[in-house]
Amino acid sequence: MNLISFRYFLAAAAELNFTRAAKSLYITQQSLSEHIRRLEEEYHVKLFERMPSLRLTEAGAQLRRYALEALDLDARISGVMADVAAEKKGSVSLGMRAFYGRILLPDLIPRFSAAHPGIQLHVTLGRSQDLAGQLLSGTLDLALLIAPYAANAGFTSIPALSDRYCLVIPENILEQHFDMSAAEMDAGNSPDWTALEKAPLIFYKSGTTRECTERFLLARGCRHPNVLIETGNTELQMILCASGCGFTVTYERLWSYYEKRRQSGPRLLSIPLPEYKASGTVISYLSRRGLGHAAQALLDFLRKTAAEL
Repeated sequence: MNLISFRYFLAAAAELNFTRAAKSLYITQQSLSEHIRRLEEEYHVKLFERMPSLRLTEAGAQLRRYALEALDLDARISGVMADVAAEKKGSVSLGMRAFYGRILLPDLIPRFSAAHPGIQLHVTLGRSQDLAGQLLSGTLDLALLIAPYAANAGFTSIPALSDRYCLVIPENILEQHFDMSAAEMDAGNSPDWTALEKAPLIFYKSGTTRECTERFLLARGCRHPNVLIETGNTELQMILCASGCGFTVTYERLWSYYEKRRQSGPRLLSIPLPEYKASGTVISYLSRRGLGHAAQALLDFLRKTAAEL
């Protein structure tokens, strides 16, 4: 049994494309094919059908399940051995959404490293659905996930962060399209919502943010918004808003991050939308894999400091 070959096989099984799998592993396609060939010879089976497109055989599907279990067991053994060792050294892999990375990591990394100088922290940024898949495959030890994506019977999940939606309007858009000053909004006055159809909207493409935006607009009589751009990138959404290009609906944490660090450009005004609930964020890990001392140390740290960070 060769764990490296198992890792390579699982990458090929995930991609169902040897070229992409080899690229993700930073090896040549020839090397990947050789590892697959060795597994097929060792177990006297065919793991992939090559035509008309690459797919797993029945033997391949069975091996995929056992390969995952073998790698999980290897990780658990490594964690136990690290715990037994006198030195508190180790490494832990953490996944989180890109915008949380921007908000949390500048504080999280130095504080965690100061508390646990012997533990290396490896961070992956991505979408919750992709991070959940990496948890299942054993690539990640822990992940900060939007709660719906953690609804897997194989996960143990702990509430970590809450957030809410808000309407974000750059000061120049407020003045030009709503005929209102920032001082008037600060005083508690609401914009004239009939102007919503004229003001340029930075529209998020999908998910709960999109649904929240659509409900907000319809509730205020805006059926035909003036969409400047649709994007599935939260960072681009806020960069455009912070540049004064248009208004948007986003997470309050993200608005706060950009407004606090604004050195130029228009002020970003925010109106909370408490009637539209944002999904909470949880810390998840694969239950059957358990946690080594490094992952447990990070989990304890996140539970204590998530709200503060």
